[in-house]
Amino acid sequence: MNPITDNNQKLLGYMRTDQHSGRQDLYDRHMGWLGWYDLRNNMSFDSHMHCLGRGNQVMTLLPR
Repeated sequence: MNPITDNNQKLLGYMRTDQHSGRQDLYDRHMGWLGWYDLRNNMSFDSHMHCLGRGNQVMTLLPR
């Protein structure tokens, strides 16, 4: 898990990347699952399986 922080080093969440498939899962700072990016089809989804669009857009799910 890679931590994600803001400019003031406040923890916003975590990113986990599967090295085999390239899938990236995003979690909030309390380890709540927010969504994922699927490298194979170049699509991003939230935790309710709603499509966010093409490309890696999962960072838009992080609370500020």
